Amino acid sequence: MDLSTIKCIEFHYENCETFSVDANFILECDLSAIKIKYDIHTFPTERYKSVSQFNMKISPQANRIGALWLEDEAAPFERTARYGDLVFFIIHYQNGTKEKVQLPWEGDQYINNNQTTTIDSKGNLLLTIKK
Repeated sequence: MDLSTIKCIEFHYENCETFSVDANFILECDLSAIKIKYDIHTFPTERYKSVSQFNMKISPQANRIGALWLEDEAAPFERTARYGDLVFFIIHYQNGTKEKVQLPWEGDQYINNNQTTTIDSKGNLLLTIKK
């Protein structure tokens, strides 16, 4: 993924919370092969991407109060590590376009068993979602 073309990435959780990360706070990002899919309810106007694996390392500078919508009192990294419930993310590009990327989900309606999240000794958020 070419981070120089990205403004931010907005993560969406199962309970409708969102966490926005500026591209300059993303230290590493790796996606599996991307498949384009269409929403059957809005075909052909709405498409999104789907991946089977996602790895990201986010700088502790992104872990600030107010970056997490809904739970403004919560620190985003701790919330993300506590609940494995990321559903999708939206890439906001510098040119104003955006793209939805669906993450692989297995488990019940609240917890994604494919998600592994840790905070390393330097405070970086290490996020892996793998089918």
